[in-house]
Amino acid sequence: MMGIEDKTLLCFCHWGKRKKVLPDGSISYGGGITDQVIAKTGVNYEDFVIAVFDRLGIDPSDKMLLFTVKFDRSELIRLRDQEGIDTLLQFNDGYAHVYASSQVARKTLNILLLLINNQILLA
Repeated sequence: MMGIEDKTLLCFCHWGKRKKVLPDGSISYGGGITDQVIAKTGVNYEDFVIAVFDRLGIDPSDKMLLFTVKFDRSELIRLRDQEGIDTLLQFNDGYAHVYASSQVARKTLNILLLLINNQILLA
């Protein structure tokens, strides 16, 4: 049985940016701030979340973290527990992107997407 590989990732932490998916599937962002934290094998979820919000200098209330993996930078994955941290470390090499997002904005976006999809289905 293989052991877990020791890894260190430079995590680019983003807040307040607008996402735009480019034709090649990559994500482009404009505005906002970017900072960094280091994530190493064995880091626990709570410590990582505190480090990200402290580094960005924002209040974590009503916010969530999302991340991408190396083979699909266009898909944002919600970071909500230790399994997410383990996935972040396992499926990225050298660096990773972590995004802080307002839960209110995310819920509003999901509702709008649902309405748009329903409108398309009804048309």
